[in-house]
Formats: sequence, C-alpha cells, structure tokens
Amino acid sequence: MRDWVLFGIIWGAIALANPALLLFLPFAGIWILTGAGSALARDLAGASLSALIFLAILAPWMVRNTRVFHHFVPLRANFGAELFLGNGPGATGLLMEYDHPQKDPRQLQLYTEMGEYRYAQMRGELAKQTIRADPWLFARNTLKRLDFFWFGVPSASGNAASRFFRSLNFGFLSTAGLLGLLLALHRRVYGAWLFAFAFLTLPAVYYLVTVHARFRHPLEPLITLLAVFLFQSAESRASRQASAIDPAAISR
Repeated sequence: MRDWVLFGIIWGAIALANPALLLFLPFAGIWILTGAGSALARDLAGASLSALIFLAILAPWMVRNTRVFHHFVPLRANFGAELFLGNGPGATGLLMEYDHPQKDPRQLQLYTEMGEYRYAQMRGELAKQTIRADPWLFARNTLKRLDFFWFGVPSASGNAASRFFRSLNFGFLSTAGLLGLLLALHRRVYGAWLFAFAFLTLPAVYYLVTVHARFRHPLEPLITLLAVFLFQSAESRASRQASAIDPAAISR
C-alpha cells in the first residue's frame, strides 16, 4: 500500500511538470496490476487509493484553471497553439517560432485580446483545417519529427562538423537503445514490455506537434540502460564462445 501511495504522489508531480508523459501512466499501472506475484484484490484497492491521491494533487491546479479560463482545463490550455505552430501552412516539421506570440507582434496582440484559452482554441481549429486540407503533408512532417526525436533535431548553430557529431551521438545512442529493447523483448526479459510501452508513448505527442532535444530527457535513462544491456549481452556471448573453444584445436 505504501508503494501505491508513492506511485500516486510521483505521478501527480509528473502530471504537473510534464503532462505529455501521462500517456505512459495507464501502461505502468496495468503492468503492476498484472505482474508476477500480484494479489489482484489488494492491488486494486491500492490502485484506487493511488488514483485518489493523484487526483487530489491535480485538483488545486484544475480549480485554478477553471477560475482563470472559465472552462474546464485539466492541466494546460496551449495544445491548440502548439499544434498550429507545428502543422500550420508552410510547416516543415520544425516549430514555426516566427509565428509565436513571443516573436510576432500581431499574434501577441491577438493573444492579449482573446486570452490564452480562446487563442489556443482558434489556432487549434486552424491547424485542424490545414491538416484536413493536406493530410500527406501532416504525415510527412510527423515522420520527420519521429526522425528528429531519435536522430537529432536540425540546428543552424555550430559548424558542419559539430552538427555531424551531434547527430551521430543522437543516432548511435538511439540505435543501441532500440536494439537493446528488441533483444530484451526477444529474450523475454522481465520488464521489457514496460520499457517498450515507454518507448511508444513518451514521444508520441511530440511526433504530432514539435520536437526539441530536451524532450528526450525523460526517456534517455531508459535508452541508456538498454544500450548498456545490448553491449553487455554481446560481451557475455563473446565470453561464452571463447570459453567453449577447444585449446587443443587452437594448438593444432
């Protein structure tokens, strides 16, 4: 029961800090409930308590949002604006920062006049219209953002060599982590499916909107663990093969 209490507290803090990570929450909870040695009745009671704690942590923020925006906004009200900046007319897969209220005086004036909630709703509708008008452009940009997340966001800063090594660093770690995940799934390592769901869900929102290098931070510890697992497994296999060689055959 103590662990379930901690689970609710930790996920409440995560929700307030980065709501995009909440896509992983159901998979984490279900994995615990269906895990080896789980006592379903006891764990259901613990999960219910955890959910109540989670909602209690979010409640003050939800009340505040309702009073400020005059609409029910559980966590954030800016998704529509971000969706437009990633998928508006002329989108290339990168965030259209030039059209952000921080950069464009006209957008800042609109934002000031309409308020955050109405402004985000308006921009979200424009984004949906653009996506419906050219779904293939949205699909291509989504694939680009997937590539940016795993192999590096293009940057105009630095020289060509620094940009190349930055991309190489991103790509090497991602490839090693993904191969480590596949190996763990193949060997049916305990917890491998939980890692797989983390890999699927944690970046999902960013594929649809925009990608920055810092968005990988929650996932990078798991990527690194799986990369180490991959190389450690290769080393163990090489050691086993070496120990299986007949010394007499070598001498001959």
